[in-house]
Amino acid sequence: AESPLLNTADIQTGQAKLFAFASIGSPVADLIGALCSPMHFSIPEYEQVSDSDGASYTSYKIYVNGVFHCSTRFSELRSFYDALVEGHGARAVPAFPPKRLFGLTASQLGERRAQLELFVQQVSQDPALGGRFQTFLQGAQKASRGLRPEPVELQIGLMTGKRCCLSVLNTDRTDDVLEAFAKTAGLSERFAYYFGLFLVATGASGQPAVLRRLQDFELPCVSLAAAQQEAESARLVVRKAFWDSLLENELYDEPAALRLLYAQACADLDNGWILPSREQADRLADYRQSRSRRDFLRLARTCRFYGFLPFPDCFADWPTPDTPAVVWIGNKELVVRPQSARTGGVFRVVRMRRWRLSTPSAPGATAPNSRGDSVPCHELSFEYLVAPDSLKWFRINTHQAVLLSLCLQSVVDEVVMKKAGGRIRTPADRDRGRDPADLNDFVDRQRPFTRRVGGAEDHQSLAQRLAHWSAADSAAGAAATVADNDSFVHAIGDDDL
Repeated sequence: AESPLLNTADIQTGQAKLFAFASIGSPVADLIGALCSPMHFSIPEYEQVSDSDGASYTSYKIYVNGVFHCSTRFSELRSFYDALVEGHGARAVPAFPPKRLFGLTASQLGERRAQLELFVQQVSQDPALGGRFQTFLQGAQKASRGLRPEPVELQIGLMTGKRCCLSVLNTDRTDDVLEAFAKTAGLSERFAYYFGLFLVATGASGQPAVLRRLQDFELPCVSLAAAQQEAESARLVVRKAFWDSLLENELYDEPAALRLLYAQACADLDNGWILPSREQADRLADYRQSRSRRDFLRLARTCRFYGFLPFPDCFADWPTPDTPAVVWIGNKELVVRPQSARTGGVFRVVRMRRWRLSTPSAPGATAPNSRGDSVPCHELSFEYLVAPDSLKWFRINTHQAVLLSLCLQSVVDEVVMKKAGGRIRTPADRDRGRDPADLNDFVDRQRPFTRRVGGAEDHQSLAQRLAHWSAADSAAGAAATVADNDSFVHAIGDDDL
């Protein structure tokens, strides 16, 4: 039986292709995280290593969005902390673990690891400090690999399998590579950041799986090499970096952008990520044969799950606990479709008050659920407005919980951006003399709201009615990261109920 609190989506049998996906290591994330904390940082492990002089020290491994990023020493983090204090004052910087005169026991090392993890998480959540921290991460990634700037040939592909070769430096950042790709593809510079660099791998069934989106402070050459150690088929792919299909209208008169959108739509259709009706499928085939790209895209946009990203191999507590399901996200919706059903529950993003991401200390960790299945310990739970004055928590377990959380936040960011009258940034907005993370993904994303759907009184009334709810309604784990949904108040009105 379907929940009367939720809309339903008709899911066609073409979605069965998704169940053939094979798990690829510990998939991770495109990060756009919370507005003040656009990334999920952790230090899940450490090891004893020796330097070139044979002296032993402890190396702490920093993970970003569930993926190993770099190794660093306590002394390096301490130097970073001292620089923050010098520039911002001790009261503006989170507490740092104290130095110790003697060697640390195993228990003390574990305590220091937890304290360092808390420090990097708090620094990353501070808008005044986050940019400098990402600069530190960029330098640490170079140092971990012992990199010196050298010219390299970097393969960049499309979802269709076509590739081009770029001449870049091994120390170039993601934005540098995107701009080089735009120039090679003949794409206008102002549209360069409408697309992003994604790590994609191929499963045993031959179906592709998006692992994550690269962030600006990352070095694509290094990130690709690291991903290929986990999945040999990992490759860099260009995909559009926005969810709202209306933004595509700006790209249809740009030949290179039109080709990129068309290639992605064709690949997504072939992979079962877009589910047209039989009539739509026939018309799409005709447009494809005649290479009518605009007509193909305009029709594809009307198909179910166009522009969505699928997450197979999930366990959700809708409609019943621990239900095996495929989760789709896009178009301001999160759709949960149980494997045994033809319909799914549709959760509207603007009705999610907040969500919480919980990750285990060991990558890829699993635990048995109530059915005895081995379930990923990564969990995304969200608080949903099921009816006026009624909020309820829902839970999804998946190894891709980080990516799912980041996709949710990026959908919210677009809602907020449009309400604020902002736009997607361009290379011209990039201040190459500033820290790489000082620029937001969107220009003017923090501009005060001047228009509200449903009227100011509706939002004030809704906020007042729900003011007594808090995250405490569902117990939070020690490793949980909570993101409030800015679109919940600014984009929802009583009509949405």
